[in-house]
Amino acid sequence: MTFRIMVIALSCLFISCPYAAETSEGLRADLEKIQQSAAIPVLALGLFDNFAVSHVWVLGNANADTPLRWGSISKTYTAMALSHAVDARKLSWDQPIREVLEAPPWQNPWQDKHPVRFRDLAELCAGVSDLSFQEFNDNQPHPRDEVLATPRPILWPPGLQHSYTNVAPGLSAWVVERLTKTSFDDYMGKHVFNPLGMAGSSYSPVAGLPGGYKADGLTQIPYWHMTFPAAGGLNASLNAMLNGLKVLLNQGERDEARVVSEATVRRMVSSGCAGASERSISVGYGAGMYGRVRQGFVFYGHGGDADGYRSRYGLLPEHGRGYVVLINTDNPRVLRRIERRVEQFVTRDLIPKIAQEGNGEEELSRWVGRYYPSSVRFGVARWRQGTLAAIDVSAKNGNLVFGEEPELVAMGSGRFRRQSDPVATIAFFEDSGVTYLQGELGNYVRMDHLPAWLELN
Repeated sequence: MTFRIMVIALSCLFISCPYAAETSEGLRADLEKIQQSAAIPVLALGLFDNFAVSHVWVLGNANADTPLRWGSISKTYTAMALSHAVDARKLSWDQPIREVLEAPPWQNPWQDKHPVRFRDLAELCAGVSDLSFQEFNDNQPHPRDEVLATPRPILWPPGLQHSYTNVAPGLSAWVVERLTKTSFDDYMGKHVFNPLGMAGSSYSPVAGLPGGYKADGLTQIPYWHMTFPAAGGLNASLNAMLNGLKVLLNQGERDEARVVSEATVRRMVSSGCAGASERSISVGYGAGMYGRVRQGFVFYGHGGDADGYRSRYGLLPEHGRGYVVLINTDNPRVLRRIERRVEQFVTRDLIPKIAQEGNGEEELSRWVGRYYPSSVRFGVARWRQGTLAAIDVSAKNGNLVFGEEPELVAMGSGRFRRQSDPVATIAFFEDSGVTYLQGELGNYVRMDHLPAWLELN
């Protein structure tokens, strides 16, 4: 045991640790206060401890079997379906999709050297932007083939970088149907929801939803038919969600029987995108799940936003703990407040991982310069016009400074972390004379030598 760990442990025993003596009753009392003060009609929370469900609370006009909308947490289960379909046909996760399926609904100028692979869809590394403004605001259900009738443009070489998008899960659903000759909804039910103990869950509207509300908790928002339900249309009860997440927490096993393959579990917690993930950045986006640093720990999970519902789950597989929470008001600030409180409870008696010391041999000048976004979710035209904000990276006090962000501590080999991060969360690297920055701060390229595919007007 290192001196620092010993000091922390002794402090918890003989002085005080802020959350070590916490009780679940105290947590529930705090959540009840938040629910009342923020006028939240339904607040649903499930906790895991010792790899099992420890608490199930539903505050408001619902219960643990009431269907709820989980938004982009849907991506976790869509990725599981794609992984299952690929493995069932003995295909490679790294295999180009065009080798298996003809005429996929995208246009890839880099098809020969950088084809879209199965993993690129699940990890949101395929090079597609997000839905258009019109698609986000269209509340009419459309057949998937209709919205994919015009091939989606690939904007940068697939596999280069993760960029969050609701389009890739829609493409994943298309691939699952073409691989399996089965409707996506039927495949989800048979090979994902039922094995996980989530029977009755659906990406289509279901009866009994309590409704989503604006931040005031009074103004109801109509049910929104998403362009790609596979990206955010999941309807499931809290109990069903707990069953599914418990399987992930237990590395794919349910009641000591394997229901999710070891390969799928590995894919979900490790990104295969080139760049940052290949440089030991452990908080990248895997197959429908990503790591994020909270309370000195890396929680693996996902968030969701759907017509007045806000949700989040976070798992600590190493400790057998985690949580899932949902509110049915469009109030992200309140959800963040709840998340912080719950994560404090989940980690109450755990010792955070100690951050590695900085590497004094890092050549900081190598990464200094002016950087421009190398990916974009919205506003493709403005991005190509070069009107998005550029960021200056400079050296200071033996660290790097990214714009107005706190100093970045060098970890060696182009890897950096923010002061409070226990692991590397940002990576710089060079490819064909181009310098990239990827990780928690986003995707950027140094402007002294832009890649050929990023021609600014």
